Amino acid sequence: MALCCQAVTSLVIKSYYLVYHDAIMLKQKNNDVHSLLTFLVKEIESCGLRVRPKIYLPQMCGGRFIGFNYVDMVIEDQVALAIMNKNSMPLQQIQALRIFLTHGNLSIGLLVSFNHNHPDFRQVENPAISTIRFMG
Repeated sequence: MALCCQAVTSLVIKSYYLVYHDAIMLKQKNNDVHSLLTFLVKEIESCGLRVRPKIYLPQMCGGRFIGFNYVDMVIEDQVALAIMNKNSMPLQQIQALRIFLTHGNLSIGLLVSFNHNHPDFRQVENPAISTIRFMG
């Protein structure tokens, strides 16, 4: 299924809200991060999207290998998704996702949280190949 990046992003957010509602609000699913990730992958795949879980990329600094950077899943080779099970989304997590987007040559990333109070997500874009344009 060939969809634009915005369509993939909207389907992923819809799936996230469905899993959040079932897991947190209705308490029908386990609340550990691994179970939530599994349910989210199944929900996204039920929308007809291809999901690649746990993607690792080498991280370089000045031409030297310094470690690996990873995200929880990449959907349709267009959107990276990282799951946080914390109450806040600190700047370091957003910056790590932006670094992954740059090294993985992806335009959009989603940082989602399965907080017990309310669902929360952040859309992060790769400034080098941004697909989000504002008319003004």
